[in-house]
Amino acid sequence: MKSKIDTGEETNSRGVSPVIGVILMVAITVILAAVIAAFVLDLGSTSQNPQAGFSINEDSDGVTGIQLTTIDRLDELRINDDCTVDTSGAWESETGYYKLENPSVGDVAEITDPANCDRSDDLVIIGVYDGNEAVLN
Repeated sequence: MKSKIDTGEETNSRGVSPVIGVILMVAITVILAAVIAAFVLDLGSTSQNPQAGFSINEDSDGVTGIQLTTIDRLDELRINDDCTVDTSGAWESETGYYKLENPSVGDVAEITDPANCDRSDDLVIIGVYDGNEAVLN
């Protein structure tokens, strides 16, 4: 038989379980949010290679013209130094290559010394985007 005498001691252990449950749920939510945020932010920081389209035409004098036809991602265009490029426009001569910064569709480079530059062997066109270099031809 149970005693109905009040001893002054109350054992209320039921309140501990909900508090622990809430703390665990908050901790799991924070960890899950951090993992998702790290995954999403990491995807946005991937670097991309330069992309550009161009046409190469050779006239009867042997002068080869390279014209940009499309630009997707391109900060700078480079042509190797084995080819002599007409630098009368915005092209700059650097050590080992000629470069055109901030190119736009329609920009043309003319290779004026076809004897030193065989289109199939020596001509190397390099695109630069966000610090990444890629050969475009």
